[in-house]
Amino acid sequence: MKRIIPLLLLTVMFSFACSQPEESENSTTTNSENTVEVQQKDSAEKQQTDAQTENQIKRVKPEKKGKVVARVNGVPIYEDEINGKSLNSAITDEILYQEGLKRGLDEKYEDRVMEYQMSLVVRDMKSRILGDLPPTKEVSNEEIEEYYEANKDKYMNIKMEEINFSDKEKSEEIKKMVGDGKDFKEIESQYPESDVKFNDLGYNKKLMRYFDTKEVGAVTEVIEKGDGTYSVLKIVEIKEIPTHQVRNSIKHSLEARAKAQAYNDFAEKIKEESSVNIEIINESN
Repeated sequence: MKRIIPLLLLTVMFSFACSQPEESENSTTTNSENTVEVQQKDSAEKQQTDAQTENQIKRVKPEKKGKVVARVNGVPIYEDEINGKSLNSAITDEILYQEGLKRGLDEKYEDRVMEYQMSLVVRDMKSRILGDLPPTKEVSNEEIEEYYEANKDKYMNIKMEEINFSDKEKSEEIKKMVGDGKDFKEIESQYPESDVKFNDLGYNKKLMRYFDTKEVGAVTEVIEKGDGTYSVLKIVEIKEIPTHQVRNSIKHSLEARAKAQAYNDFAEKIKEESSVNIEIINESN
């Protein structure tokens, strides 16, 4: 009996020892397989990302006719794109551009790109519209004279003076002196110890919006200025610009008006033929 027990113990130990390498080997094989699967997955994802980036770049810059002087990740750089830069500089720009695309920086400029594309397409359409029109006659002298007479206000040099003050309570008394025909310098002299000042504004068309009439001697109501002071303006001189000095300007204006009419006529024709749907949005409603 004593001999049987040691024999059984020896058998059990031998069996346990034999089983250990097999389990270790299985565990090593499983871990190795898992590592390979992860690496393959990471590689596949990287390839997919690289493929998406490459496709994105190719869509932005497709192949075209011309001499290719270099390629960056397969994207061509053409000789006519160098524009005085060195080839190395052009390659650097392309690398930075591609990296910017990867980072999604192009999304910042989508609206601007669309606006620029629209301007190019509209310009091309306008050129085609004018190209399809019959030759137009030169703008005549009669047309220039007629336009000049109808827009004389645009061709006047108007000289103004100003009486300026900061105390609003002086408005009525200063306006009265102006209405009585007192010279602006004389009005200034009535307030030697105050900030009532006379200013020669020279020729200034922008201020004409404050006048009801455009004639020498015309004055404005009291104007509150952006700096917190007040002014009354007066027209002291009007000089008409002779027609010969503005002839070219008028000619260009008439030509531009004719082009604008041609574009409008073409758009009206498209509206009728294609039943263009136009919706005017009234923001006040």
